[in-house]
Amino acid sequence: MIIAFRGTTTKLQLFVQTAYTLGPKEEFYAMGKVQRYFKDALEAIWSNVQPFLELADYKSYSISFTGHSLGGALASLAAVRTVKDGYRTSNQIKLITFGQPRVGDSTFAAMHDQLIPYSFRVVNKADLVPHLPPCKTTNDMCDPDPERKSAYHHGTEIWYSNGMGVNATYRVCAGLPFDEDNTCSNSLPDLSFKVDDHTHYFDQMVSQFGKSGCIDDD
Repeated sequence: MIIAFRGTTTKLQLFVQTAYTLGPKEEFYAMGKVQRYFKDALEAIWSNVQPFLELADYKSYSISFTGHSLGGALASLAAVRTVKDGYRTSNQIKLITFGQPRVGDSTFAAMHDQLIPYSFRVVNKADLVPHLPPCKTTNDMCDPDPERKSAYHHGTEIWYSNGMGVNATYRVCAGLPFDEDNTCSNSLPDLSFKVDDHTHYFDQMVSQFGKSGCIDDD
């Protein structure tokens, strides 16, 4: 079973989303704090997700959660909620997101890694959104120290540093600090991040690809 969440569709929505993610965090299943905007967004749509998790004929099915941008953040939280509410076990869950922002603090990231071990974040070149909310105030490395209470990624980054065309290469970012490998997209200068790298994945404009019937014009 695949459960996919639609992400940000316009630059205006991206601006609004960015502003809200700079707001306060809230506790999530005693796993640390997450951005309230993402938590509230999942709550608003959970009634559409829950019935599929409860289908008796599919109780033994594993679930792959996915999403782009905001949808990636929702997929992340939905994966946690699915396990915490007892609909599936951890080994029945896979999480693969694209251009996902930071969802919570370093405590949440560490506990998310334990609960959802199959978790990958795909990043296209200098995509801006995976670096929001910021995990640092300067060009220093992201710091997992929970006392800082800053935003922090969970899961393993998969970085396509030179684009996502046919035969593109990628890097599995397993360096330090854990989950925030500073030799991958975090190594880029802060002023180099681009919105266009967020709106296009695998050489497709994400907001239009589904509307076109998922047809590759090339």
